[in-house]
Amino acid sequence: PQNADPLVAGGTAGRIEKEPITFKREDAETVKLQLSVTGMPGGFILNVQDVTELKKLEETAERRNRFTAMGEMAANIAHEIRNPLGSIELFASLVQKGLPDDSEQAQLVNHISSAVTSMNHIISNLLAYTKPRPVNPQKMDLQRLVAESAEFLELMAAKHEVTVAVQLEAERPLIRGDEEMLKQVVHNLFLNAVQAMPDGGELTIATRNKRMLCTM
Repeated sequence: PQNADPLVAGGTAGRIEKEPITFKREDAETVKLQLSVTGMPGGFILNVQDVTELKKLEETAERRNRFTAMGEMAANIAHEIRNPLGSIELFASLVQKGLPDDSEQAQLVNHISSAVTSMNHIISNLLAYTKPRPVNPQKMDLQRLVAESAEFLELMAAKHEVTVAVQLEAERPLIRGDEEMLKQVVHNLFLNAVQAMPDGGELTIATRNKRMLCTM
């Protein structure tokens, strides 16, 4: 008949499933309910299912897939940027060879090399975030790492009118750690310190051994 319900048209069972609806319980917790209606000869069956956890899992999976896609895109962009940076660094070093060390032109080339190195560090951090590598702890001289990072920082700090004072006083500088990862950490700390002084200032970088007392 023309006015027959679509669930039971022709005397056969049918099913209608609605989109999940949000429902707030008496304890103020929000849940998602999936409603479905199944038609049978002579009546209907209403099924209500709590799909809150299922929807949370689906959202988590979708978010993870989105982050993975963003990570792959960021890695591709980082590689594309790194290629011309290598050319800039190469040509800057070739130009620098033909200049007196104390000339103004040599200082400008040094600034170019410093900026390229800084961008390479940023790209390395980006790649490490998108594709973390395992930690490789080895015995290393933390004081040497700090001194090298401070030397690199001086050119950039001078541009921001920040003077760098280095006080390496640790008698036992050997530690066990991942040198590349620690180098990135120290470099980022130094950059943050310089950027925190937009009007110039003095940055003191110091190492020393300090005995820690533990009381029970």
